[in-house]
Parts: sequence; C-alpha cells; structure tokens
Amino acid sequence: MTVKIGQPKARPSNAIGGWNIVSSASDFPPANGSDVRTLPGGSSWLITKEVDLGTTRLVCSGAVALAGASPETCTLTSNLGSGVPLVESDGTLTLRDVAFDLQGSSVGVKVDGSVTTN
Repeated sequence: MTVKIGQPKARPSNAIGGWNIVSSASDFPPANGSDVRTLPGGSSWLITKEVDLGTTRLVCSGAVALAGASPETCTLTSNLGSGVPLVESDGTLTLRDVAFDLQGSSVGVKVDGSVTTN
C-alpha cells in the first residue's frame, strides 16, 4: 500500500495556527477604492495591540473571528463618518477581547444579512 502525503497549504507569513496575526492595518487585506477591507469567510484574525484603521472599515463576508489577548491592550481604532460601522458582517461574527476606539460618531459593529461585500 502506498500513502502519499501532500504539501501543507501555504499560509500568509503572518499566520500562526490558522490565525492571521494583526499588529498594524497593513496586516488586514488591502482596502479597495471605497476604503473597505474585506475579510473572507472562514478567516480568523488575532489583534495583538492597538491597530489604527484610519478611515477604512472591515466588512466580513461569511463567518469571521476577530480576537485579542485583552481589550485593555488590543484595540481597533478608526475615524469614520457619522453612523458608519467599523466592523460589518453578513454572517456569523465572533468578537472576543477586542476594544473599539471610535473617533467621531461612527458605530462599532453591524451584523446584517443584507450587507454587500466587495
């Protein structure tokens, strides 16, 4: 009997154990023309410190996990317009031990089945 062992799937250089490690905004996917960073379904993101997203926001396409070690040290900061959510999802969104520092009058999180992702 012959057993073939395949090569492991390639992971981004900042991924550990299936988690994408985030210590700056550039560790998220790049923003498209409308300042949206789309996080793909089935992805997990570990925030390691304060991450300033500026005027970009995160839109999750499907089941996504955002976690940190502690909300005292792991923060997503943004400066979005009035009523604009920092994190928006059209599916399951797991948030754990992450704080939001919202400048202006933006909204922290919106989970809605009608969200359009790019």
